[in-house]
Amino acid sequence: VKVAHAVDVLHDDVPEMFLTYGGMGGHMPDFSIYSDEIQFVDERAPGMVMRGLPMYKRFLSALRWSLRSMFEESKLEITSMGRTLVNSQLSVRWRLHLWPKGLMNLALEMLSPSLKSWGFHQNVHHEWEAPFIVEGYSNYEFDPWTAEVTRHSVDIKNPPLFITDLLKQYSTSEIHAVPYGRLSVPYGMQSLSLRG
Repeated sequence: VKVAHAVDVLHDDVPEMFLTYGGMGGHMPDFSIYSDEIQFVDERAPGMVMRGLPMYKRFLSALRWSLRSMFEESKLEITSMGRTLVNSQLSVRWRLHLWPKGLMNLALEMLSPSLKSWGFHQNVHHEWEAPFIVEGYSNYEFDPWTAEVTRHSVDIKNPPLFITDLLKQYSTSEIHAVPYGRLSVPYGMQSLSLRG
């Protein structure tokens, strides 16, 4: 019965976690189903493990804040999510849609060759109309005795590279930060108005 409740909570919470429009919306999950000793693992860097419920909460809060700060809108689409555990795990396949705002739009200009090949296009205001899409899997491992989530692992499949690797791949020259007022601005972008 406890496992069924935890699965129901995940079905309710996961799709709403990163839902935003205009910087508002979404909600934090019900942490009562998580173990105090939960581990969070990014499968692309399995040596980096976050341990403990307080760290997990801070990580999710920081991630949600980052998305609200950089993107006008975000939506987490669940493409596959079971109702039963397999080997004490619940797997979720998801697609996160992100619509950039402000300076993030300028950063995407650097990636325009790859973005266009992925189906993005710009409107008359030179804003990206199609969302940036991140696809992946989340696996929630349960303790069979307590029915608490003990491990949450994320495996991002698209884009297949770290963003820094993607920037290096499509950069035609090195980008150097140069002092500009109180900020360091990548060379070639000094024309932006960044004075506060």
